[in-house]
Amino acid sequence: MKMIAAVCLAAVLAAGMGACTETPKGNAPAANGSAPTPPVAVSPAKAEVAWTYGEALKMDDKDSITAATVLADPAAYAKKDVRVKGKVAAVCEKKGCWFTVTGGGKTEQVILLKFQDPPEGRLVPMEAIGHDAVIEGTLVVGKISEAFARDLASDQGKSDEEIQKIKGPQPVVTLKNPAVKIIGIAPAKAAT
Repeated sequence: MKMIAAVCLAAVLAAGMGACTETPKGNAPAANGSAPTPPVAVSPAKAEVAWTYGEALKMDDKDSITAATVLADPAAYAKKDVRVKGKVAAVCEKKGCWFTVTGGGKTEQVILLKFQDPPEGRLVPMEAIGHDAVIEGTLVVGKISEAFARDLASDQGKSDEEIQKIKGPQPVVTLKNPAVKIIGIAPAKAAT
């Protein structure tokens, strides 16, 4: 039964992670059909703002782990609910339908968060790159298609030579049903 679930998840990830195809026009509804959560103040005392998406963050901040810790041994966290802190490394340039979180350091490993393509407009703002992120969900270690892996590499500025070396399905660490908070994105920036 677990094997069937893993195969189904891999198929869903491969099918749902195609490249975006439309030009940005405005804000879009969430993958579950609800509207994106508008940016909210995280702490009135700090006057910190954050762009949020998906369900509300539910786990306690004290239970957070770093993206570097998760990426050092993703299998240890597979199929577990996690709250991860890291930095936004890349965002889909076309519609903002995916972004990656890194733990920093010299590794190129990332946690990929993919959302349903918005019918119009942009989901994750490009300004999110370099900002701290808190993400929650069930950690999944799976694979993405060669085409989507090449699209990611292209959007991340990899050379044509590096992109051509990508052959076959590629390993990926992602979150199922993610809740997202990207710190430091002002409300005006999130609506682009």
